Amino acid sequence: MERAPGLPSQRALSGAVRAGFEIVDPLGGGVWLTRDWTVDAYEDFTFPWSWLHWQKNDPRRGVADAGRFLRSPGCPADGQFTYMTAFGREFVQVVDLRAMPTRLEGGRIRRIELEKHHVLSYAASSTVRVLASPEGERFILVAETFERTQEPSVPQGWTLDAFELRQPVEVDLTGDVSVLRMTNEDSFQGPLSPAEWAQIRAWE
Repeated sequence: MERAPGLPSQRALSGAVRAGFEIVDPLGGGVWLTRDWTVDAYEDFTFPWSWLHWQKNDPRRGVADAGRFLRSPGCPADGQFTYMTAFGREFVQVVDLRAMPTRLEGGRIRRIELEKHHVLSYAASSTVRVLASPEGERFILVAETFERTQEPSVPQGWTLDAFELRQPVEVDLTGDVSVLRMTNEDSFQGPLSPAEWAQIRAWE
């Protein structure tokens, strides 16, 4: 359907952050997003028996200054989205899972391969966090669990650094994307392209 999902394209001027709620179909591979819930009501929700294999992601909050989904996976062109109405709410498909999570570093990192079409923008003077693997891949912090209370455990050989941006940076998370979920459920995504990494580290 050629109708934008109406998700906020940028952080509210007040600085308030609303949670996003994702339900996951592990068998079909779809991840479906809505904002039409409250954290308490979502946590109390359970799937009916007919939705046996479906799962809830934890309530999430994005950390970018702005972002937009270009299309749903499987749609042939930008501006096209797949919708589903369930439990009295409208959901838009934002992700197609490519593989089940792989546990790395003794389970301290879960790596998930997926397809999505998502562009994030970070303003000059914003601080971004970048996770680097021992192999030199770099992933930017995209989302946190809504009630985040602790820092992630970073395995030996990995690095997690914060960078204050000297210029606006746009991160293109379209097509095949790797998501690294940490012990505290921080979500780092990428890998960053050489050009994106060069813009982030332009302070050097």
